[in-house]
Amino acid sequence: AAHRYLELDFALSNLVRPEDHRFYYQIVPAGKSPSANWIFLGHESQLYLPDLSPGRYDILIRGADYRGSWAQEPLVVSVRVAEFFYREVWFYLLLFAVGAGIGLTLLFREVRQRRRLERIVE
Repeated sequence: AAHRYLELDFALSNLVRPEDHRFYYQIVPAGKSPSANWIFLGHESQLYLPDLSPGRYDILIRGADYRGSWAQEPLVVSVRVAEFFYREVWFYLLLFAVGAGIGLTLLFREVRQRRRLERIVE
């Protein structure tokens, strides 16, 4: 479970000759303006993004149909990629609390056992 990925499927509203549609995409930190550098997907209407870093992103997808007519606006998909739970601060605090609880339980158990043995010896 140490892998994070995102898979998006999309299409143009014009379904004539979909094999001739062209798609481009961009990944932009949320709230930032897109650049002029678009990544060409070709005729693929699927985007697979492996190993996304934690953060908030806007994924912009634009396409052109077989005539070269571009969609008026790019599709914008906003995503939030969370950190794995075992890399979060709260998880380490929880592990510490559980470890401290086990340690204190064993310590108190040992102290009680010694007191019992001292009473028996007296």
